[in-house]
Amino acid sequence: MIMYFPVLRISTAEMNAYGSLNDGTKESIIPILESKRVSVAKKDTWWSTFNTLGSYLGGKFKDNSFIYDYKQAFDKLGKIDSEMIDKDGNNLITHCSIKMDQENLSYIPCLHFDSPNWYVDSVLALRKENLAIRIRCHDFSDTLDDIILQAVKKNIIEKSDAFDPNVFVILDFFNVPTSMDRISKAISTFSQINNSRIILSLTCCPEDASTAGPMTFDVVASRNDLKLFKDLQKVHEGLSYSDYTVRVNPEPDREARIDYYNTYIKIFYTTEDSYMIGKSSLIKDSGIEKFHDICKEIVDSDVYSGKHFSAGDKAIFECSQSLLDIADHSKPIEYGVNHHIELTSFQFRQN
Repeated sequence: MIMYFPVLRISTAEMNAYGSLNDGTKESIIPILESKRVSVAKKDTWWSTFNTLGSYLGGKFKDNSFIYDYKQAFDKLGKIDSEMIDKDGNNLITHCSIKMDQENLSYIPCLHFDSPNWYVDSVLALRKENLAIRIRCHDFSDTLDDIILQAVKKNIIEKSDAFDPNVFVILDFFNVPTSMDRISKAISTFSQINNSRIILSLTCCPEDASTAGPMTFDVVASRNDLKLFKDLQKVHEGLSYSDYTVRVNPEPDREARIDYYNTYIKIFYTTEDSYMIGKSSLIKDSGIEKFHDICKEIVDSDVYSGKHFSAGDKAIFECSQSLLDIADHSKPIEYGVNHHIELTSFQFRQN
């Protein structure tokens, strides 16, 4: 049974990280893909954001399964807008689904517990064998669990009775500190959904590298997310795991102005029980060249997995030997995410 459901964005770095995974790893995970976000400037021609959605994902995933979350498409627009209609009269949910169906992709459509009726109806009209429902537990207190459960049953589950899908219930605690009791209560509550499988999604990875000093490779956080999951798994049989890899937040907008030379090259490196960060000096202070030294420190450390462990580890080794220059911020994200998924998948296969 697949145990690991990493959250990924449809960005160049994170999709390259997935694309360079070992084939066996791809077959042992089901990523939760968050939609590309439509910019305010492109709202009137929003469909252009998804011109190559089907073919692009087809090239990355081929026959491998993934959960597709449409909600993030609306993040920049302020509301989930039913009036966003393409030239053929399709709303955004239907438009993106058609793109993926045209490529025969093995995707599981994802609803949220508070998705509006038109959104729910559009997803259920696909009549897929599997359905995902994301419960953003980080947005409400446990006193609302039962109310939300009843709403999900009424607004989603009862409407799907005609084709009775298997339901992946994603309990998303994101990076909000919480207790084992809080999570355990949520698992018990939402397990009442028929034909359901519970996925616990959370992360303890820092949002950025601000706590790491220049020219260091140090531990920045313990992997209490995975530890908490393992403790809960002893109580809740069949529980599955999801995290945000080492990329808690989406990449900055392309139009965002960043003072490149006053930034650092940094990489998040996951170990069996911690999150570490390697960080260069400022780029204006020979940061690109000095990042070779950071990669050498990683390679020489006891926590390095070896150059054959993952594509990310291979790139770190090549950088340590000055065979590869890492000069932008996208590549370290790619290598760090790739290593994290390989390691976490390996940990589950070992258990």
